[in-house]
Amino acid sequence: MKAFLKKPFVILFLLGWAIFLLRLEQRPMATRGEAREAIVAQSIVEQDRWILGYGYGGVVPSKPPLMHWLIALASSVPGEVNNFTARLPSAVAAIGFVLGLFIFLSPILGEPRAALTSIILLTSLEWIQSGGSCRVDMLFATSIAGGLLMTYRWLQSGSLGAPLGAITLFSAAVLTKGPAGIIIPAMVIGLYQVLDRVQLIRIVRNLSFIVLPVLILGSSWYVMAYLVRGPEFFTKFYYENVSRMTGQEDMPHSHSVLYLYLSLLVGLLPWSLALIPFLTKIVKLRFNSIKIGVRTYYQAQPISRFSLCATFFILIFFSIPDSKRAVYLLPAYPFLAILMSAAVHSGYQSYHKFYRGIYLVFTSLVAVIFTALLALQSDLLFSATLKILDLGQDKQRALFHLIRGWPEATYSHLFFIFLVVAISYTLLLCLVKARLKNPFDYGVLWGAIVALFSVTLFTQLYQCLSAQSFAQVLRNEVPEDATIYSYDYEFYGVSFYANRLIKRLAVSTPQSGYLVIFEKDLGDFKEVYGDRFSYEIVDRSQNSIDR
Repeated sequence: MKAFLKKPFVILFLLGWAIFLLRLEQRPMATRGEAREAIVAQSIVEQDRWILGYGYGGVVPSKPPLMHWLIALASSVPGEVNNFTARLPSAVAAIGFVLGLFIFLSPILGEPRAALTSIILLTSLEWIQSGGSCRVDMLFATSIAGGLLMTYRWLQSGSLGAPLGAITLFSAAVLTKGPAGIIIPAMVIGLYQVLDRVQLIRIVRNLSFIVLPVLILGSSWYVMAYLVRGPEFFTKFYYENVSRMTGQEDMPHSHSVLYLYLSLLVGLLPWSLALIPFLTKIVKLRFNSIKIGVRTYYQAQPISRFSLCATFFILIFFSIPDSKRAVYLLPAYPFLAILMSAAVHSGYQSYHKFYRGIYLVFTSLVAVIFTALLALQSDLLFSATLKILDLGQDKQRALFHLIRGWPEATYSHLFFIFLVVAISYTLLLCLVKARLKNPFDYGVLWGAIVALFSVTLFTQLYQCLSAQSFAQVLRNEVPEDATIYSYDYEFYGVSFYANRLIKRLAVSTPQSGYLVIFEKDLGDFKEVYGDRFSYEIVDRSQNSIDR
């Protein structure tokens, strides 16, 4: 039977659709990063800036254009960039890669392991977060991981010819996030061959077959972009790819290595908890057991050795810069899923009670949250909660939109009662049965819960935090020929939804216009500009517009 007709493939597809695509158009952008990328795609669609679009205030975009090109192509059908088309490339990449991983691993690991690996990846928190975002991270991660897996198959088959699929995907990675798209794969491939004791001349030959075509394909766009914006483009390129890597300037998201690795454990939830039973074995290992580790490495399957090399180098690479974010490690997630599935699959018979306990805890938390949200539809309980929390007026308003607005956004109260009943039934099922058939079943149930959250609470949360409603006010009240400025902040969401260019006040000397500013910054604005400007407040946002 074809892999795409098998039961796990169908389940993975349906779960992926429910998590990433269901009601996606109703989830507005609420983070700076999403709207920042959408603005660039907007400039491509509306002004045909296909070589190099522009970002907030007309600046050079911080990322290469592949993500923006794909958004623009998806937006050609409706004729504009919207919530759905802006996130579609990430969603398709997240679902497509998981399905491709199942097909790829089935003949190597067997269908049960392949299915478990795929469900671990699909239902990990960081994969879910990135797959539903208008950010470059998912496209970058799937391009690198997909190219590495194709390279692995090429090496295992004797490295005959050129791996065109891998070259294409690595080129896509370079055009998504920069030179790291080929640096990381080249080092992983080289490390794997060195540890497999491949002759040096053959290693150089194999790397040349991959790296040289990618450099040619990738660098062609960089040359064209420099011809369009000149030194301004080079300055942005140097900042993003050199300064941020070497720490030459104060970097955003500056964190320790410990933070990065802890965020990895959080991003792998709930599956990172499944490794707890194995900690005792790890603790028993001593530093003098390096020989045992080396022997274990060479006794492992080739795909496991390759996954170890990929995970190791990706972790090391992103530990170097001061700027560290959990999502940077996303290219390692497929390989971690391969390694974790081996542990979970082999230990399931011994630790099935522990796995059931983890699932019961998560399911119970979900049931409590949904029940509490339903209970807070009562005016009496909601008022009492506000008194206990003692929040400010703005936070009270945001909490009201979040808690009291969500049932209307998801059709009816009856639907939510059904959700609670369904979750309760699942909980009862796990309590009564000694254990489910295999860990894949737990993954499917967890994925179903995530999908419920995605189409209900997450959608309403994004609506509470989005600048969409305020941007509509701006479009209605600010004339088309008026200039809009921002003070000490980039209001990406406002600029995107209003479809207006917003200039930074710090680099402009306006005579008149409109200013978008946080109310808390008004005092600072008066101190800096004194009597240079007179102003009146035209309107205020009724909710938080960013996070």
